[in-house]
Amino acid sequence: MSATQNSNPVPERRNQVMVGELPTGFLRIDSSPQQQQAYADERVARVLQAQQMYQPIPANVKGRLNLSIVQAKLVKNYGLTRMDPYCRVRIGHAVFETPTAYNGGKNPQWVRDMQCFLPHGVESLYVEIFDEKSFTADDRVAWSHIVIPPSVLQGETVDEWFTLSGKQGDEKEGTINLVLTFTPVQDLPQMMPAFQPVMYPGTVIQAPGM
Repeated sequence: MSATQNSNPVPERRNQVMVGELPTGFLRIDSSPQQQQAYADERVARVLQAQQMYQPIPANVKGRLNLSIVQAKLVKNYGLTRMDPYCRVRIGHAVFETPTAYNGGKNPQWVRDMQCFLPHGVESLYVEIFDEKSFTADDRVAWSHIVIPPSVLQGETVDEWFTLSGKQGDEKEGTINLVLTFTPVQDLPQMMPAFQPVMYPGTVIQAPGM
């Protein structure tokens, strides 16, 4: 073979093309039976999730409570260098948590909107504020047991500051700004978007049946 023929072999290979239909398994990666079962399980899970996007309203609720956790004004910064507060709220069996306001200090802002069904007999919510820690347990800074104002259940929007208790004493740890509205069950559609449990932070967790 001459030097001229060996100097540029690439064009010769490019000229060798396959003509005809592609084989059935072209570009398909063979998978084991376990992988095929995993793919099938994933498809089933997606179908079930799509079917559960909406749920009927439970019979034991009187409506839907909409809650906005806006901000807090605390009297003391308990962090060594800074304080990273987040807020947790319990309403009946539902638990909500805001994202962490990193370096929020004494004036954390969240502006987090949440909603849940309000069961009959539940007339209050419990608020806790924690300082997020990296290497130790989160420090509970403030808390409050807040009775839902009657005007909220009558259709009014309430935007108020509620006092917080804590290490400084009862109702001496500062205040938290909440906005509450309520929709009676008769004004809700028969099928509501299902509340999806998501890991903290910024989550909505609900017990079965809620």
